[in-house]
Parts: sequence; structure tokens; C-alpha cells
Amino acid sequence: MSILQTIQKALPFQITRKPERKQNIYTSGYGWLYPYMAMAGNYGTDNAKTARVTWTTYYNAMKTEVIYSCIQAYVVETLAANFDIYSDNKEKDDPDVIEYITDLYKRPAGDNSAEDYTNYISKAIQSYMGTGDFFAEISYDKTIQGLPVGQYFIQPHRMMYHYDTDQYGLIGTNIRYEPDELIHVMIPDITNEIWGQSPIDVCAKSITMDINARNFNNDFFEAKMDPRGAFEFDKDMNDEDVRTAVELMKENAQENPRGHITLHGAKYQKITQTNRDLEFTTLLNMMRDRCIMTYQVPPKLVGIKDGGQLGGKGDSEEDMKLFKKRLGGRVFKPFESEFKRVLGSAWKSFGWDEEFHFGDIDLEDKLQRVNIENIRLRNGSKFINEIRTDYGEDPVPWGDEPLQYAIGGTGYNMPTEPVKEVVERDAFKVKSILQRKGYIL
Repeated sequence: MSILQTIQKALPFQITRKPERKQNIYTSGYGWLYPYMAMAGNYGTDNAKTARVTWTTYYNAMKTEVIYSCIQAYVVETLAANFDIYSDNKEKDDPDVIEYITDLYKRPAGDNSAEDYTNYISKAIQSYMGTGDFFAEISYDKTIQGLPVGQYFIQPHRMMYHYDTDQYGLIGTNIRYEPDELIHVMIPDITNEIWGQSPIDVCAKSITMDINARNFNNDFFEAKMDPRGAFEFDKDMNDEDVRTAVELMKENAQENPRGHITLHGAKYQKITQTNRDLEFTTLLNMMRDRCIMTYQVPPKLVGIKDGGQLGGKGDSEEDMKLFKKRLGGRVFKPFESEFKRVLGSAWKSFGWDEEFHFGDIDLEDKLQRVNIENIRLRNGSKFINEIRTDYGEDPVPWGDEPLQYAIGGTGYNMPTEPVKEVVERDAFKVKSILQRKGYIL
């Protein structure tokens, strides 16, 4: 009988998981609602992360195509891995405990909530890979002290740090979290131990150039101006008259954007600059590549066909294998460690060893493995039973001998049992010869 069942039998009522969040009592308005207002230095939050002007900077950057695609690549692979609950000694795991902990992750906010594992972990990875921080509140059962019953995602811009008590809390409220009430997974930053290091900080200049370039192009073409034209003013014209002429030109352009503009003291002429000079394709590709390099995502995962300028192999399986290894070390390990620190310690207080683990990532190129095994079978350096053992399959009687590859490359000649009639006929011939020679009667 599991500890959970023991507790349930000892109580006069059945335990139902109805997690409740901390009571939200606002003391300073609704500042937490506005990322623009949640600036570093305001509301007592840590101001050592000077790169964080506002949280909106991160959220806007996460909406650009490249950053969004890079983050979603991590989300998709994480969801594909799924999760398992087990201890170091799986054979002795309690099914009831596994069921309870699994349910806590499948429906982190309870049975009546729309939040499920997919939604919860997607927001977690996006927050972690975007802002560098992921926060989640852990709620506990009011009757059975120390029993976790719920998890709730918290947007990083809602959080502040209280240096007087070394606690995180919600902006605009009197809520402060104890270490066992808050999950905080962050990308380590050696210059700041309070907030994580966002990858967006690393490629911020590239993102800024990208946004400015797009805005420039949009403004330019919205003005409906000829990109190869220029206005030339008389060299003797004073600066004040030039400024007046420019303002008049702007007014005329708004009134008659597709027509001719006539200005006294100015003439319009074509210049040698071409449309190609005003294209930002090359610049945008360079900025795109630097963002992808920062997140270290294979180009094909973000919808890019040509990865040559990135200095890699583009769509190679080796790149995918490296990305999955990076996912395991960069995302899975920090999340598992923090889940075990908060929730794992709670389970151990009940005598439970079962913990959260992300599923195994398949790093193997199956086609490449088959080709290698095929070659080794053909040259006799490996036997069928050796390969079957690697796949967890039972051996076959003929699998411990080298196989002779069939003529014409149609397959393998599998050893078969000799036909009884053929064996008896051959034995009769041998016996007749020996009798004629006088060796046997």
C-alpha cells in the first residue's frame, strides 16, 4: 500500500486535488499587467540587469520570425520527448505514486483547469529561451502539509526580488515565495545571480538592425517615392530656405503622393543608385544567421533551405544530433534539476523516490545504422544474433555464423535444414562406393 493510500485511509474523507493559488492582494495598483511599466529598477526589482529596459523588449523580439522559429524548435522537440516518472530503482516504484505525480504534470492546475502539460511546458520553454527565466508557483494541500497539488506558470515580468528577505514576489502584491513554493529555472548569468541571461541580449543588436531595416523600408515605400530619385537645391540657397522647401515638399507629397512636386530653387534628377542598393536582403540574412547562431538551431528547423552561409552543413543529420544533445544539456537538465529541487524534496518527505524526467531523445540516425550493419554483415565482421541482441530481440539458430551475400544482391542466403531425401540419397551413394572398394560389407 502506497503512502498516499495510507494517508487516504487514515482520513475521514477522500483526497481530491484542488490546488489553490496564493491570495492576490494588490498594494500598488495593476503595474504587473503592463510589461512596459515593469522596468528594471521599478517596484523594487533587481536593476543589475541593465540590458533589460522593459520586458516588452523581450516579448517584441520573441515575435520576430527568426527568434520565434528558434524558440519553437526547442518547444517542439521538448514536447516530442514527453516525460516519465520513475526512481533510480524502477523495479520498486509504486504505481500509485507514479500515477499521482504523473497526473500533477499532466494537469498541473487541477482537473477543472484548461491548463495541461502541453500548454504548461510550452510556456515554460518559451519563457526560458526568450527571457532567460521561467517561474512557476507550487501550491500545497491545506490538510496534508507538504503535499504538492498544483503548478502555475508566472510571467517573468510579474516577478520582483526583495533583497530585504531574499525572496521573489509578485509585483503589486504582498505575496512573497518561500524557496519550496517557487520553481525558477534560469540560464545562468555570471554577472547576475537574480535574473537569467536571455539569448536575446546576445543578439540584440542584430534584432534591432532587423527591425530598423524593416521599418525603414516600410516608411520608404509608404511614401510612394521613387527610390532612384533625388532633389538638388541651388548651392547658393541658404539653409533656412532649404528647410522651408523640404517642409513644403513633404506637404505636397502628402496631398499628391503620385503626382509631380514643383519647388522653386530645386530640381529633380535620377541618380545612379539602384533598387538593389536599397535592398536589405543580404543584411537581413546576416542578421538572421546571427540569431540562429545564438540559439544554435539547425537551419531546416526554422524553415531555411540554404544553411551554407551559416558555416554548417545545413540539413545534415549530424547537425540535428548536435541540436538534440544541446537540447538535453541546455534545457532538459536545468528543468529536471529545478523540478527535483522543489518537488523532488517534497516527495522524499513522504518517502517517495519517484521523480520527473524528460523522455529520451533519439540521437540515432537509423538509416545510417542500418547501412553500417548491412556492410558488417556482408563482410562477415558481425553476425545476425549480435545485431538482434542490440535491438533486444531473441537469437535465431542460424544467427551465429557469417552470412554469404546472395549473388546479384537480392538478399542473404539463409542457412536451411537439409532435405531428408537428399541426405539419404547421398548417404546411399557413398555406401555403394565403399562396398565396391571392399572397405565395408
